[in-house]
Amino acid sequence: MKTSPTSLRSAVFALVCVSGFAVSSAHGQKQLMPNARQDFPAGSHPRALAFDGSNIWVTNDDSINTVTKLRASDGAILGTFPVGSNPLDIVFDGTNIWVSNFYGDSVTELRASDGALLGTFPVDGPLGLAFDGTNILVANFDQFTITKLRASDGANQGTFPVGRYPAYLVVVGGNLWLTNFDTASAQEVRLSDGAILRTVGVGQIPQGIAFDGKNIWVANVGEATLTVLSARDGSFVRSVPTSGLPYRLAKLGSNMWATYYGNATVGVFRIQDGGHKRDVMVGNTPYGIISDGSSIWVANNGSGTVTKISFGQ
Repeated sequence: MKTSPTSLRSAVFALVCVSGFAVSSAHGQKQLMPNARQDFPAGSHPRALAFDGSNIWVTNDDSINTVTKLRASDGAILGTFPVGSNPLDIVFDGTNIWVSNFYGDSVTELRASDGALLGTFPVDGPLGLAFDGTNILVANFDQFTITKLRASDGANQGTFPVGRYPAYLVVVGGNLWLTNFDTASAQEVRLSDGAILRTVGVGQIPQGIAFDGKNIWVANVGEATLTVLSARDGSFVRSVPTSGLPYRLAKLGSNMWATYYGNATVGVFRIQDGGHKRDVMVGNTPYGIISDGSSIWVANNGSGTVTKISFGQ
């Protein structure tokens, strides 16, 4: 049975009271204003981001149920397009945009060139999305499964079990890594047949996950840490303390960036050793984060904006 809106928000969205952490910045942590920060309107309650090579796509959750397309060069809004109920994540497959609609129990496909609706495909409580070069991978949060949709036509290629409450996904080679919200773990799954290759303990309430070219990074929103694991064998590399509750992650150059749930900052960490370089001010309640190759973009859910940070490293 589908998790109710009330219980889902208690589990996924209302994270500020988790493990006794407050949402204010840790005492003594410096917060640096970027050299070139720009804020652009992006619809109400922006949440997740995708980059199509020229444009930034932003989901607007709650009752808005749209996706906004912004030109990356100047932040101009190029269009706003309806999708399903409660769009929580978004991914680009090289040609088209895919959106997970949690309460709509579906994934929407939009043509990236003009936002035209290409299809709506049934799943069950979708949260995180990823693209493996052929298929769209969908985390069915309250069904404890991953569904594989063929990107060429949306055909369901199978659903396979994973851990409890799979949240976000990243593809590494021929495998999929995912976070399990309820069990403080990350899993590696073989894409060809859905076999679970390993389950690795991480921090409390893991959310975002990213690959730095060598290691897997996990954002543990329940304990204000990042866990770094070897992508080769899942072995523990290090735990990195953060000054806020880390939610989503993005790599740019030699750094890993993390949004801080409930704060108005993002953290920047050296990939080489996990060292904390700086915190950067953005809008209120930053959720999604993505790199366009030279800048960082942040979805500020509480401000109705996206922030573009253009000083690179």
